Amino acid sequence: DASNDCVQDCTGEWGGDSLEDCTGECNGSALEDMCGICDTDNTNDCVQDCAGAWGGEAVVDNCDTCDNDPSNDCVQDCAGAWGGEAVVDNCSICDDDPSNDCIMQLSIGETLLDDNDFSVGILLESNVNIYGFQ
Repeated sequence: DASNDCVQDCTGEWGGDSLEDCTGECNGSALEDMCGICDTDNTNDCVQDCAGAWGGEAVVDNCDTCDNDPSNDCVQDCAGAWGGEAVVDNCSICDDDPSNDCIMQLSIGETLLDDNDFSVGILLESNVNIYGFQ
């Protein structure tokens, strides 16, 4: 009869309320998790990553950036600040203040020219070591 909407459940009972689980087992207990895995083990259910993707691999790095791209992960500067801009300057000071960087001071004293072998003698005074002039 077309007006009869009574159907059989998975046990064959007309109008019954037994249902198949996701594995097709009648009255089974398997459930499908958010990643589409159907089983009875709820300890392996997938979780959301920091970007909200179920089963995703995005993680929050030390600068609070959430993604799955390790190439853009921030690094610690010399002061230990993640994503910081401090660098070790010429005076071996670790900071991000260029106003206190050591500026090499160089004075060239008397220059002697020898017209016989076209050599130049240079007297060099510097407050930092210069390769070849120590």
